[in-house]
Amino acid sequence: MKLFVLLFVMILLVGCSKSEQNEEVEVKPSKQEKIITMLESIENYEAEVIVTYFSNKNINKYQMLQQVKKGVGYRIVVTTPESVAGNITISDASGVVQINTRLNLRFEQAAGQNEERSSIILTNFAEEFLSSSEQQIENMGNITILTIDRVHTNPYMANFALWLDSETLTPLRLNTYDIEGELRIEVIYQNIAINIDDTNWGLQS
Repeated sequence: MKLFVLLFVMILLVGCSKSEQNEEVEVKPSKQEKIITMLESIENYEAEVIVTYFSNKNINKYQMLQQVKKGVGYRIVVTTPESVAGNITISDASGVVQINTRLNLRFEQAAGQNEERSSIILTNFAEEFLSSSEQQIENMGNITILTIDRVHTNPYMANFALWLDSETLTPLRLNTYDIEGELRIEVIYQNIAINIDDTNWGLQS
């Protein structure tokens, strides 16, 4: 009888052990993995932004609407100040077009990156961050800051920093710093919609 009980207990233990081995252990992604996935997933976005340019003499602030498709281009419409409201910049495979709607003027140039304009585009930051060996992620409580230290010829655009809401990973701010660490360009996202269906913005791929 004792032998029977002993065998029964051993069978139960072996069965439990196998059951535990067969159970799948749920591994939650780390904060860094979530951020990388979010940046990789951005295919397009539309955002209302406030862009401020800082120089040694002036501070110039603009409100803009950004419409961006990764790998295709962007359309930027200035909404304030009143003196430049309605001005449009379109950059895609066909080239760069700047339109002054007040004076009914149109300027065109060959396709190419304007570094100052490119620095205010979220997908450009994402692409550079993902490919950079100098990327850093810093948790500041409610805010998480992603930074890139750039090896670059332009001393006025040496580093980038993207501020995210720590819980939702929604972009809040994109800063550009010079080689001395001074803030040169600040983009504040007032409203942003990522990966939207309607992207009929007139961009040519």
